[in-house]
Amino acid sequence: KNGAGCVFKHEGDIPQNKKMKLEIPGKEPEDDDVYTAVKVGLTAVSSLETEDELVKIRFRIAKYARDCMGGLENQNGPVEKLINEYADNFIGKIFQGYGDRPWTSQVDFLLMLDAGVKELLPAKTLEEDPVGIERMIFGAHDRALDEQRGLPTVWGTVQSLLQGPKTRSKVYKALDSGRRAAAQEEVHGAEDFAQQWISHSMRLLKADTQGYPEGVLTKDVAVNVFCMIFEGGGLPEARTAEGGVPETGWHPWVSEALDAAYGAKTSKLKKVSATRATYGAAPPDL
Repeated sequence: KNGAGCVFKHEGDIPQNKKMKLEIPGKEPEDDDVYTAVKVGLTAVSSLETEDELVKIRFRIAKYARDCMGGLENQNGPVEKLINEYADNFIGKIFQGYGDRPWTSQVDFLLMLDAGVKELLPAKTLEEDPVGIERMIFGAHDRALDEQRGLPTVWGTVQSLLQGPKTRSKVYKALDSGRRAAAQEEVHGAEDFAQQWISHSMRLLKADTQGYPEGVLTKDVAVNVFCMIFEGGGLPEARTAEGGVPETGWHPWVSEALDAAYGAKTSKLKKVSATRATYGAAPPDL
């Protein structure tokens, strides 16, 4: 039976090595691997959309799966980077089109991604290390899906607390990249992930502001930004499930965590103030 050797459990039996051109609208194909995976993966959606709309969704997502196979930077490998790039593109495309639908939390994206990757990769590559490939697909799925579910909270927070397109853009870019970097670290628990996220984000923001992050994000606002994100569901579900949320709440913890990012600048300002109080002006080398 197809899929018997797969280390992951899915619903449905997906045939392998068949593909065809999908057109919208059209008759649903019965022998297309990607389309079948999408259809089975959307099983939970059947009670939430009309039949006509559901068929359109199936065709569109199957088309996303194939469209995202083109123009990949890591087309020639390494395999793990290629799988992760494809996962980012494919799952990101689905959330662009359907991220506002409540059923996204009930969809089997892993099944869809698995079928897409197995059409994307050469048969020889799949045969060389099937268990390793499945592990890469599983990891890419978890990471890409987590980012798609968490980043809307980040963007909503930036929109709510910050003013001006340039400021919003700089801070969001740092938070987005910082979260991705944190996800690559060996971390355990919400607090550990939050520490890495803050550290990477502030490092990137400093680099983008010539060492003066307070020019676009003061510490007080930064505390509110991170607290709103952490309390609003921006942390990975897997990390929060491991525990580690500060007993005293996020606000005092975040404030202390940000001291390192703003501390050096604060110390220098205090030094200048003390010198002026003594001499009436700061010496040229301060």
